Amino acid sequence: MDLETLKALHPVYGGNLGLWNEIDMCMQPGIARNRAAKFCPQRPGEAPELYKARLERFAFTPLLSQAVRDLVKKLQTGTLLVDIDPPLLSEQNWLELAGSILADWVVYGVTYLMAVSVEGGLSFSTLAPTTVTNWSTDAAEPWFVFKTNRYTPLEKPGKVEFIPCYGVYQAGVVEYYREKGGKAVSLDTESAYITRCAVPENYWLAQFGVSKQIQHTWLENNMTDAAGNLYIQRVRKTPTDSGDLTDTYINSVTGAVVTSNSHVVEGDFQFVEASGSSVMTSLAVLTKLEEQLRQIFSLLPAGGNSNLSGESKRYDYAGLANTLVAFGSMLTTTLRDFLTGATQRLLGVEANIGVSGLDNFELNPLEVLLAQSEQLEKLPKLPDSVVRVWYARLSNSLIGLVDYELRREILADFVDWQPYAEKAGALTQETHNDTNSRDNTGQRG
Repeated sequence: MDLETLKALHPVYGGNLGLWNEIDMCMQPGIARNRAAKFCPQRPGEAPELYKARLERFAFTPLLSQAVRDLVKKLQTGTLLVDIDPPLLSEQNWLELAGSILADWVVYGVTYLMAVSVEGGLSFSTLAPTTVTNWSTDAAEPWFVFKTNRYTPLEKPGKVEFIPCYGVYQAGVVEYYREKGGKAVSLDTESAYITRCAVPENYWLAQFGVSKQIQHTWLENNMTDAAGNLYIQRVRKTPTDSGDLTDTYINSVTGAVVTSNSHVVEGDFQFVEASGSSVMTSLAVLTKLEEQLRQIFSLLPAGGNSNLSGESKRYDYAGLANTLVAFGSMLTTTLRDFLTGATQRLLGVEANIGVSGLDNFELNPLEVLLAQSEQLEKLPKLPDSVVRVWYARLSNSLIGLVDYELRREILADFVDWQPYAEKAGALTQETHNDTNSRDNTGQRG
């Protein structure tokens, strides 16, 4: 394959790249600090040394990345079941893979799933959407071009060469190329399966939240600058005013006036400082921006933070439950289609694959669940399966967030549980003890 073809960009990729780069900048504090000037442009007439000092005090609160992490963690409190018949794959952390897919969807609006053959089965991962530069899903055999790195062993033992290269996928094979001498040179190949899945535009949440992160960072730095200069003597009397807002006043005797003000006004000597009220106003606006960003991700109700609890808070967060259920529905469909394609392509097997769960994220605080459990005890006999599901939910609420393996072990305890059989056994034992007590004492003990 020629190098020009490898470097070609899909129109959608080219159209989204600018916004993706802006989102990446707001997602990663290191990139944000390196691009501090993007958030804090130089003020008109601001002296270079003052501007440099202001950039060195750059502050950044990663609201966008925190919102993404919180949404993913809330989704992973759900239950995801994957059944494959025959059992072809080793045990997988499906919730971890689902979280990676969700993160790609909300940050980039699209995800690329990749399966490769490994000893004992298949390995699953996602490709960063910013690295998949060209593709076609309309052809009989979809193809993808992506940027990656390969490690090629060198002659010296224990050393490897880090090689930037292109991967080209088609018909179950990825062939890797490196650029050398202005040409594309083939490195190696591997069996793989890749698919692309984009979400509807309104579920690409980061595109709506990125502007709030930029506004928040700009105001946060302006407030930091103003608060840091409270009660500092700033303004000197000046005899002239050029009328040009971009000018810095130059005195023929003393030289440039040292000030970060964009314009020096003639007047009497005085103390000028940012008022405390302006800092408080800035804090209020910062809080509002944070709330607006989290509302975009359904992490706050429309009215902001609620001080209520129990049933009231449950209704406040109905929007979050609905958002998670919508993502959960898309995730189960995507995983089922992906696993079906991967097992067919790489293992040559037509497997029966069922993916379910991620369909109940109703906010039920522990005190509400306990109160409802008391009412459940008063109902006529229910199917064992209903009681098992209910108490599994109660257990999830009791134990909180735990790692995947422990959660799986706890849920497995409920599979064969027969609650009514245990109750009947307990009642029989109680009756037996009561009878013995009467026989021995002539009265109930």
